[in-house]
Amino acid sequence: MKFFLLLFTLVCTNCENFDNDYSGYVYDRSTKKPLSKVLVRENFVKNSKQAFTDSNGFFKIKNDSEAITDLVFLLNGYKSDTAVTAWSQHGEKMEYRFLNKKNDTIFLEKEIDTIYIGQ
Repeated sequence: MKFFLLLFTLVCTNCENFDNDYSGYVYDRSTKKPLSKVLVRENFVKNSKQAFTDSNGFFKIKNDSEAITDLVFLLNGYKSDTAVTAWSQHGEKMEYRFLNKKNDTIFLEKEIDTIYIGQ
């Protein structure tokens, strides 16, 4: 009986109220200003959902599936970036980015134009 009580307690304490919608902010790395119209999409090849950032750099993607995937950030003139949204290291507690009502921030770098020096 003690075993079942202990097991029940462990299960209940490890349960999280989990919201698997993706949300967060996108900023310019050098100016620290929000970027609007950044395409943010799930990294699924098929049926990926996507959203664009608003004038505050905010985005939200409704995730109806049980799967959690990385997010890809795309904007002309900036280097694309991919963010890992869930991971665990050495059996530790799961860590999340852009999930579970945690509005994380990612900073995008501007692309550098090609400069030709001499011939």
